[in-house]
Amino acid sequence: MKEPKIRERNYRLLLLNIKLRPSGTDDQYLNLLKSVYELKQPIRLRGEECMVFKNQKESECMIATDRKTKVLYGKIVRYTRIDGKDWFDLNTMDKAENVEIPSNVFPNLKETDYFFFPEAHRLAFVKASGFSPNSVRLFVETLMKQVKPGDDQFEVNVVTDSVEVSRILCASEIRRLFVNLSYSNADEHESAAAVLDELYRGSNANTFKGELSGSIDPNSELVKAYLELSGSNGYAEASVKEQGDTRFKTIKTTDYPQTVDIKSEDTSLILKVALYVINRWRRNKHGQ
Repeated sequence: MKEPKIRERNYRLLLLNIKLRPSGTDDQYLNLLKSVYELKQPIRLRGEECMVFKNQKESECMIATDRKTKVLYGKIVRYTRIDGKDWFDLNTMDKAENVEIPSNVFPNLKETDYFFFPEAHRLAFVKASGFSPNSVRLFVETLMKQVKPGDDQFEVNVVTDSVEVSRILCASEIRRLFVNLSYSNADEHESAAAVLDELYRGSNANTFKGELSGSIDPNSELVKAYLELSGSNGYAEASVKEQGDTRFKTIKTTDYPQTVDIKSEDTSLILKVALYVINRWRRNKHGQ
């Protein structure tokens, strides 16, 4: 008798960069997301829509023969909160009286899987209906404000698509470039971006907003550094004329969150996500 074939599925991931200021250790990031989960606090997003962490587990992934990384994982739930007082009965065509709904039951359940890697301070979640990058960012950010009051102790950024950065750099003309940045944790940049990042962190500033205007050279090391930092540590907007265009257009990196496609069996998804995240953002740690 043949054993049943294990099917692989296609998963599309979206990513958030969660940063402590001025920097954080692996344990601090681990404890931060544990504290956020332990609040068990639903967050109202927009209208009657709410989001909450359903569960959280801790594990270790063996990403090399002598290398492990910790991961917190579980599910995020989205649902609709009903606070209505005036109800209509379609059978009687009149106002309904004494409508009782259990206080702990809510409709329109949606859920998705999340994975948080303290070593890389990245949270990945499976793209699903009702879970946009900005809604999950707002959810996490709001909870973190309850754990760490004030917005000067942390930042949550949506990781954006590097393709849009390439579009800006490949433009025939750039007339305006605006960036909103926060410094990274100094583990992911090279060349000019690393120098700029180091100078930025040394200034002790929380955020940086800068605008270049005029006939901007897309080959400038400063432009490249700004755009590289913006991918995980802020955002960029540029007014560009692409090859063959006669008019300028605005490219906003916030409109293009990065997506990562992973083909995996359910049981090996955590490992595959771990390999992607750690190899992408912590390649220099421990000689990697």
